[in-house]
Amino acid sequence: LKTAFPRPFANLSDAAAARYGLDALLLDSTFRDASRFDAWAESAATGARGLAQTSPVHVEEAAHALHVSAADQLRAVSAIDQHAWLMADRLRRFDGRPEVALSAIDTTDRLVDSWLALPGADDVDAYIELVSFEGERSALRSALATRLSYAIAYGSGSSADPLSVIAVGPEPTAAWIKIARLAGDVPADAPFSQAAGVGTEEQQAAFVRGATLQRDGDYAGAAAVFTELASSGGPNVQLEARLRLGQALIAVGRPADALEPLQSAASAHPETPATFLLGRALATVGRCQEALDRFDAFAAANPGPLGAQAHVAQADCLADLGRASEAVTQEADAAATGDISRLQSLDFRERLALARARAGDIDGARAEYQSLLSIARTGSYRSQLNYDLGVLAGDTSTAASLFRASVQLDPKGRPAQAALDELVALHDPFALSFEAGDTRFEQNRYREALAAYTSFLQQNPSDSRAPKAYYGRGASLVRLGQDRAGIAVLESIADRFPNTVDAADGLFRGGRIRESLADLQGAAQSYRRVLAMPGAGSRALDAQFRLAFVQFQQGVFGPAIEGWRDQSGRVTAADERAQALFWLGKALHASGDEGGASAAWNAARAADPRGFYGLRAADWLAGQSDPRAEVDQTLPMVQLHAADDPQTSIGGWAASRGDLAVAQQRLAADPGLARADALLAMGLRQAAIWELGAVESRLSNSVGAVALLGGWEQQRGLYNTALVLGYDLAGQVNVSLTSGPVGIRRLVYPLPNPLVLAQAAQQLHVDPLLFSALMRQESNMDQAVQSSAQARGLSQLIASTGYDAARALGEYNFHSADLYQPRTSILLGAFTFGERLTRYANRIFPALAAYNAAQFAVDGWLLAAGDADIDTFAEAIPFTETYPYVQRIYENYKQYLELYGSQAQ
Repeated sequence: LKTAFPRPFANLSDAAAARYGLDALLLDSTFRDASRFDAWAESAATGARGLAQTSPVHVEEAAHALHVSAADQLRAVSAIDQHAWLMADRLRRFDGRPEVALSAIDTTDRLVDSWLALPGADDVDAYIELVSFEGERSALRSALATRLSYAIAYGSGSSADPLSVIAVGPEPTAAWIKIARLAGDVPADAPFSQAAGVGTEEQQAAFVRGATLQRDGDYAGAAAVFTELASSGGPNVQLEARLRLGQALIAVGRPADALEPLQSAASAHPETPATFLLGRALATVGRCQEALDRFDAFAAANPGPLGAQAHVAQADCLADLGRASEAVTQEADAAATGDISRLQSLDFRERLALARARAGDIDGARAEYQSLLSIARTGSYRSQLNYDLGVLAGDTSTAASLFRASVQLDPKGRPAQAALDELVALHDPFALSFEAGDTRFEQNRYREALAAYTSFLQQNPSDSRAPKAYYGRGASLVRLGQDRAGIAVLESIADRFPNTVDAADGLFRGGRIRESLADLQGAAQSYRRVLAMPGAGSRALDAQFRLAFVQFQQGVFGPAIEGWRDQSGRVTAADERAQALFWLGKALHASGDEGGASAAWNAARAADPRGFYGLRAADWLAGQSDPRAEVDQTLPMVQLHAADDPQTSIGGWAASRGDLAVAQQRLAADPGLARADALLAMGLRQAAIWELGAVESRLSNSVGAVALLGGWEQQRGLYNTALVLGYDLAGQVNVSLTSGPVGIRRLVYPLPNPLVLAQAAQQLHVDPLLFSALMRQESNMDQAVQSSAQARGLSQLIASTGYDAARALGEYNFHSADLYQPRTSILLGAFTFGERLTRYANRIFPALAAYNAAQFAVDGWLLAAGDADIDTFAEAIPFTETYPYVQRIYENYKQYLELYGSQAQ
């Protein structure tokens, strides 16, 4: 039997099991069934590899959690440790149930949550039968049978029952790693320099072309341009070209090739970013000792804010060399730097605290974090610092108190999620609190949210938050696919807490879910209950609208017309009035009154001309009842505007105010601008953004200078920074962001990385302006953002979707961190959105809904709403996130068409 069920890596499996509190035989069972103990096994179809045939998504998750390289998965020692971490993590999440943890690793956590929500899933045998994938059921039975065979072969070293609950302990990972991973896996930024104004006119044009490719993420194309310039121009041209060639080669992942051009540029001018980048390239290829010398030379030549960044880079190298105490010294030098922005100072001090923790100076690290906590201004930052202090706490009681504070301060933030994981491991009762429910709901972990809300209600039935906990329970059940059970909980709030706003909210949400199930009669009944409720508040108007909408869907147009006509005269908000008038027009149109419909739509357009319903009214008046994506019309617009200089339109606006020359002088004279340019050239994008924030503050009394700063930022691909500045500027000068000056509006509605955007649109046949509108809603054009649900980058894809898109496009070297790269995010996001457009015949509203929610959900909504009227579909979307999401992107899209379409030309 031992021949058939061997343990070739028993020492490694036993060590990992002891470290994480696992069953060693269960680990060996998974390795045997997955790969027959072939450490080099790899699946060409799925990308799964190593002993456990771990999926790329899970490989990266475990590697990031353990602060190791994902490339080590083909080494047995790494594969076993990472799989053990993954197994322990899922066992903590799923109450120690091995059959559930195994199925979660094989499929997805979200899918497993939906199976666990089914009646009877608490029983282990029933759970296996409830797994809806036959292949997964079979694999699960096989794994458990193998585990039983191992128990028979190797005796009573562990329980012979493969379904026994495994009580894993708290995660044993080092404290500094837990703190460091909270920052996410955002890779180092690509260095970037503006075009150099040297050489002939033709050479200058080549520099512009290379810089544009570099800004937009086509680093290979930029490298080709700069290679030619570096070998054909005069000394000054060659010097500037070599710096930029080195930058492009680093960005494209060829640091070894970057050494020669950077060495040449750094030798001529050791004080320039070339020296810093040479150190970065040396560190990347493993020559950290040589890198230290380069960083030291750069710091000596640039004392102050730029030199501080070299100290940080030295600290990273020293830590990699195992010289943690020396790294603390370098971080302390950086933290002592003056004349830097507040955010940069906080970052340096956080790095110093982390370095102390890594060096074993826990007391010193605690003191640093405590000092930061004393000056923290926001709840989210205090939440993060409480988590950091909790990880470093000397006893579990103190740790639990700090983790609870982290969750309470900002339940929906990422630190709260990590703190809650720690509380679960400590078996702390707060892991089932109201705040814990909010945290898990924000993570899309609805089963755990349901458990937390339920426990809170059992313990605190009279708490003032009880109505909201019932609401959370109902919403969680709906998200888990238990619609009828969710409706019952939501509508029960009215019985438990009658005549309250919470009761009205529950009834209203129950009605919305009933609509999605085509239970229109039940929905109408729920809305009538809201209308009859004295304490319904503003929900009464919402219910009045929805009741008319249900009547419209039932074909009862008279009462619908009466309801919407009454509501249009009662509401005062522009968007609400336009909504009522638009649907009044729809009902009149459906009843055959075309004149009345046109009058209502004209009134809706006038009430809110750039809001969703005003825009849809204008569409109907123009004969566009079912808007479709139009790549053939919008791609030429993007290509036409790809080379636009934002300073042209912004400068024109500043000149119209009479202060252009003064504004230009104010901007150029600020020392922070040159520092930000240098930081971008060094590949320190976030540090540059912090510097620019300080510049904006200093220029705040010069509107023209602030506007020009926004153009400067957009020129360099800092789209989110310029966008936020555009909002600030519009508020300062009181101009509209939907009808004001074009230059200001284009800061807020930018074309992100236009060359790559146009290439992706052409390759994948996706409307680039519609996709830009989507990215603006998803990420606010912040390429480094990560959501609470782990969606990343400009197009906010989760890792598994990114892998699917990459493999479909033949990109087999994709890693989830690549989603932070604009070019990758745009390409994979455009592919994913393009699939949705194709699925729904280029119909904008279903495609947008399917990008935000699951496609099967959208298919169900289309069936419930009927396929004939796309407005009915959009109005009937039941998810509270997806309903406004579709509308806002359509509003964005119309802005893009206006700003970059034929009128703008």
